[in-house]
Amino acid sequence: MVLKQIESDQKHKVEEQRWRQDEAKRREEEQRRFQQEVREHREEMLRLQQMQHKQLAEILQAWKEQSPKPQETTSLKDLRLTKLTAEDDIESYITMFERVAKTCLWPKDQWVVRLAPYLTGKAQKAYSSLNARDAQDYDYVKDAIFHRYELNVETFRQRFRAYRYSNFDGPREAYAQLHELLLKWIQPERKTGEQILEMIALEQFIEILPDKVKLWVQEHRPETSTKAISLAEDFLLARREAEQRITVRNKTPSAKRAAAQSKSSRPWRSKMPQLWESWTYCEILP
Repeated sequence: MVLKQIESDQKHKVEEQRWRQDEAKRREEEQRRFQQEVREHREEMLRLQQMQHKQLAEILQAWKEQSPKPQETTSLKDLRLTKLTAEDDIESYITMFERVAKTCLWPKDQWVVRLAPYLTGKAQKAYSSLNARDAQDYDYVKDAIFHRYELNVETFRQRFRAYRYSNFDGPREAYAQLHELLLKWIQPERKTGEQILEMIALEQFIEILPDKVKLWVQEHRPETSTKAISLAEDFLLARREAEQRITVRNKTPSAKRAAAQSKSSRPWRSKMPQLWESWTYCEILP
């Protein structure tokens, strides 16, 4: 009986060892196949990258061969832009122009000269309203045009925050649109890293304020955190003073009598709208 048990244990150990060996071989084979797939994928990506580089080099070479000579690039006769129409989206039109300008390597100090002849409608009026100095600054001209179309930093910020993913667009298109909205909002080409941090911190600070304080601060459109803090503190101080005045009135028995006497002695005051008190008690108090 003992001998059979020993033989059974030995057989079980042999089978277990064989199973472990087979499992190790299976894992090694899977690892080998995985590494082979990774190598093949890398080789394919490298091949595609080399092909793209080759095609790009051919395109650039053909572009260089067809490009006009340097002395010809100063002429505006070769300009072939589309005139702005009432049906065009101004944001898309400006974006298209900037991409063309960068692709053609136009100096930025020439952008206004190249864009101005193609402006119409509100964009043309915005450009025409600028003085001679500001009309030469492309960024200033762009801001003036967007302002005429009621597009500003706050507009782009709201669009960025309100953007939602759509299955119709897909992940890649959704990210591209979100990234474009972010660039329009923070304008990294015109701001330092510190200014961008200030902008994001300011937005979040206003967002965490109590509703009525936030509304008050937003109406004044502060451009710095210092200004926003000052506005919030002023609002809270005004509300505190209003609460104190109400408390004093409630604790003074003769307050209503004195107010009635004052009103009867000066009847003309009763006809004037009490704008400040109405604003104080209706708007400031929670």
